[in-house]
Amino acid sequence: LRALWLLGSSGIEHSLAGAFGGERGVRGSGGALRWTAGMVVQWAEDRTLRRATRALLAHRLTNFRPDVVVAHSLGSLIAYDTFRRVPALLTARTLVTLGSQIGNPFVRNTLGGRIAPLPTAARWFNLHNPHDHAFTSRFHVPDDGFVEVETGFDSPGPLNHDALEYLAQVSALGHVVFS
Repeated sequence: LRALWLLGSSGIEHSLAGAFGGERGVRGSGGALRWTAGMVVQWAEDRTLRRATRALLAHRLTNFRPDVVVAHSLGSLIAYDTFRRVPALLTARTLVTLGSQIGNPFVRNTLGGRIAPLPTAARWFNLHNPHDHAFTSRFHVPDDGFVEVETGFDSPGPLNHDALEYLAQVSALGHVVFS
């Protein structure tokens, strides 16, 4: 109930503020939805879990030192939360988010209430599928380094949320640049 209250109050607040423009809540049912939405709810509700996921991502980035960070679904929330708090971890790296719930009003309060630029990123690409039904939504970031790429696909199953499908779309291949 606490998790529903947390997400519900954030969703109502940001919906009333006009932030609902095209976002979706939970659609359909089944195991895949419970895994995606359930994990987002658990992460949004649990400060200790959020702190632990930020620490794990920071540790992995420090040791692995990738040029590109690709974050799908809940991973996009963890990446954004981490990079907003520790911008140096993203310095000169490209971030690619896909199947992201960052713009969903039901998680917005968990992320500080608004979506802010990540100024240390080399580039930030958000791949958005308008047919994805796993709490995803479009979002805009007021930054020249941010590009949202529509990667529409309709795959078998109710969610249309598969990371490999996002990355295989011609629009993703044509717009995402890693330089």
